[in-house]
Amino acid sequence: MRSYLHVRLLLTGGLVGALAWAVVVSFLCTGPAVAQSGGWSEPINISNTPGNSRYPEIAADAWGNVHVVWSEDEDGQGWGESIYYTMWNGEAWTESVDIFYTPPAAHIPAVAADSLGYVHVVWNANNTTRYSRARIGDGPWSAAAWSRPQILSTQSAFTTYWTDIAVDDQGNLHVVWTERSAEDELEDLYYSRSVDGGQSWSLPINLSSTPEQQSSFEQIITDAEGNPHVVWLELSRSRAGWDEGDVGVFHSWSSDGGESWFAPEEMSQPGPEGFSGAYPAIIADDQYVYTIWNERRNDPRRDTIFARRWEDGWWSDIAVVTDDSGMIGTSGIWTRVRGVADGAGNLHLVWETWDGEAITVQYVWSEDGGQTWSVPVAISNPSPPSELWRTDIAVSEENRLHVVWFGGGDIYYATYQTTARAETPLPYVASTSAPPTATTPATMPSPTAVIGSTPNPAMVQGGVLQSSWFPLLAGIVPVIALVLLVIAVRGRARQ
Repeated sequence: MRSYLHVRLLLTGGLVGALAWAVVVSFLCTGPAVAQSGGWSEPINISNTPGNSRYPEIAADAWGNVHVVWSEDEDGQGWGESIYYTMWNGEAWTESVDIFYTPPAAHIPAVAADSLGYVHVVWNANNTTRYSRARIGDGPWSAAAWSRPQILSTQSAFTTYWTDIAVDDQGNLHVVWTERSAEDELEDLYYSRSVDGGQSWSLPINLSSTPEQQSSFEQIITDAEGNPHVVWLELSRSRAGWDEGDVGVFHSWSSDGGESWFAPEEMSQPGPEGFSGAYPAIIADDQYVYTIWNERRNDPRRDTIFARRWEDGWWSDIAVVTDDSGMIGTSGIWTRVRGVADGAGNLHLVWETWDGEAITVQYVWSEDGGQTWSVPVAISNPSPPSELWRTDIAVSEENRLHVVWFGGGDIYYATYQTTARAETPLPYVASTSAPPTATTPATMPSPTAVIGSTPNPAMVQGGVLQSSWFPLLAGIVPVIALVLLVIAVRGRARQ
């Protein structure tokens, strides 16, 4: 009798423990609720300025900080007169501040962070391309922390426009921009580099040299070996309407860190109606380089996003990210695609799309090197076409995505955690200046780690994606097993 009672006590305790385990497993696996589809956080306004905030760019550093810059139009007269900055330090966003004031024009900024503790910014100011840097530990939220701006564009530059910046693992900086002289009618693509952290710069190199074409919408990255890669769009001599006279997307790269460059190679293959697209993107992971672009092939108002993978100097066949029935650009040319690779090599893309009534920021991802892609997920609230544009994305800690865009005169931000393994950030570089007045977004919940709302069946492999009933099943199975065991023991005792 004592033995039977002892068994019943053990079974009862085990049943209670199993029920507790079910609750714990269900809680841990489901994660916190989020407001946006696909596990993205609710978008928040991170600019909060009285002026018109436009053209945001974002970068993350090894300490887990996220840096955002944009152009601020304070008087409503044009592109903007100031470059503004804010930083996420892992707990809150710093107050938005103007770090550069260069009236009458300061716009199209770009930002990058190196592994030595510096954040770097380039921008267009009064028809020159300018550069400055700040040490993260000195508090880049203060204009006093930034170095004296340097002009990178050539002395003969009559106008400069688009800019971008990248940094390799050695801390070398690579900058591209477009400019033209007073004698030229169209802009070419120029490049300069710094091997001393931005203190001095090489003489500019013309990478495109296309006097009959317009070079625009460039982006630069560095691959796993530190080699810079650039993609850009070439437009026809006739720019009226940005019509089917566009030439295509081109790529160039350097195998010696930027000292010399290979001849440009066309990525796109225009259809019978010609090419029309904009804002090509380029991504690098530990093995490959990818180019992403959009173009209109059949319907003049419908865009298709394409991708190609580069390995050992060879490009793959063109793959479709979204077909022309799934994406409609506001006018084709304004659709900006940007992407990153996380620590597991998964690719993540964002862009703006218009459904005929409103425009939203869309997100897709690929875990097989761009061969197949998930179903697009909207991560922003619907907005009028003229009030949402210029999406950008960065990744921190190998698995956390950060996306910014501007709409209605403000800069918006959303975040998401992927299934890649997180990398512990380096110890924070303490600031030597007074801490800023931080603004904590109360409306931004912590995102979950489940990607996508309706994943592509071809991508569900290796147990990366989990069904919604998995947490409940994981907790209930031990309970059912113990109940059956109790019934069996009681039946045996009656015998």
